[in-house]
Amino acid sequence: MIEVLQSWEEIGEATKELRRKKLPNHGLPEKNWDLTRLAAQIDPLPRDALIIDLGCGGLHGLRFLSAMGFTRLIGVDVSITLLDRAVQARRALRGRRVPFRLRRCSLLKTPFADGCADVVVALSVVEHGVDIPAFLAEASRLLRPGGALFVSTDYWPEPVAKGPDLFGMPWTVLDRKQLHYLIDESAKHGFRLEQSGPVPDVADRPVVWEGLEYTFVSVMFRKEGGHDV
Repeated sequence: MIEVLQSWEEIGEATKELRRKKLPNHGLPEKNWDLTRLAAQIDPLPRDALIIDLGCGGLHGLRFLSAMGFTRLIGVDVSITLLDRAVQARRALRGRRVPFRLRRCSLLKTPFADGCADVVVALSVVEHGVDIPAFLAEASRLLRPGGALFVSTDYWPEPVAKGPDLFGMPWTVLDRKQLHYLIDESAKHGFRLEQSGPVPDVADRPVVWEGLEYTFVSVMFRKEGGHDV
């Protein structure tokens, strides 16, 4: 499954869809498109499916997944702070449900068991200088056979000027060649595209950030073997 954000109209429709379903909006309206694409893919899953968010950053994805009713969520990021973890600890001490677990570590080397996850999510992560083969290897290790890997990233078919470093990380909008590299490399790590097909054409640049204009793409992979989640 490969989907490309085509226009601001799609962003508006995504925002309305989240409001209609009483799901949290992202602080950046264009990111609502990513969230609706993710929701459409995982909504059929049982709510006790284990989901690992690699590169969970500001915790938007985890909060969204918790609002959808998923109860076994783990977030991984090097930017997780003591305050983030303290909030979770206070909830537990007060007898309240802890909506997700947090682990500060590299998303390329996590401490979790082989085949433990039903879904691995990476929202706006791989464009920040991530070693793609290492990322795919770790996602494959974490997923059980038949599990799903959902990736969203900044995209434009032709190369875009390199952006400034963001959040202490490099930033590059993936072009068509780099996107195909991600897809081709995934097969080496036991993945197949869900509903394989060509990368859709796109004409509009609905996303503007730090002086660059581009769009988003989302890709859904399956780990070979077993039954699909």
